[in-house]
Amino acid sequence: MADVNEQRPPLGGSAGGDEVPDLTPADALSLEHEVIRRVVRVLERQLPRIQHGGEIDPVSLATIVDFVHTYATRVHHGKEEEILFRQLDDKDLSAEHRRMMEELATEHVEMRRAVEELRQAKERYGEGEEAALGVIQDRLHTLIDLYPDHMKTEDETFFLAAMDYLDDAERQEVMEQMRGHDRAMIHERYGAMADDLEAWTEDWTLRG
Repeated sequence: MADVNEQRPPLGGSAGGDEVPDLTPADALSLEHEVIRRVVRVLERQLPRIQHGGEIDPVSLATIVDFVHTYATRVHHGKEEEILFRQLDDKDLSAEHRRMMEELATEHVEMRRAVEELRQAKERYGEGEEAALGVIQDRLHTLIDLYPDHMKTEDETFFLAAMDYLDDAERQEVMEQMRGHDRAMIHERYGAMADDLEAWTEDWTLRG
């Protein structure tokens, strides 16, 4: 597997726009894990401050929620479940590997639940509900607990095994589907941003 610390960003090539060569689906997903790990490390450093200070900067909180909801959950987990796991589900997986895939999918469900509860708590906290801060702290703690071991299992065991079940053509097909998934998510994200900007403009027009 390619050295993930040498290859950034995941599927979009280098900062200059060149395509990263010879990535397998395992390489691409492990690269995304590196991005997620950076944010988890930030959460590990910041959570004690939030707990001791009894508050959190709303802008920082919004950034955290956006990252875990959009990138970690919808983009990254979406590619794992909807593309790689689905491709593997039709294969004659060993009992160990099928059990591992099912456990990873179950952990995704736990993470999604924690992220959604975090998102809702963020909204309540922004509306002045101080009790929501406790939910925010708890759900951040849940994500800090779940992500490192989850990603380690995928990087060091499951992804390596998974590639053995796919031939070269299937690996390429998975990579193309993953690129398509990224493109669709970008259009969805910025389409929603355009909607928000239009609503903001209309609001100011009405005020004027």
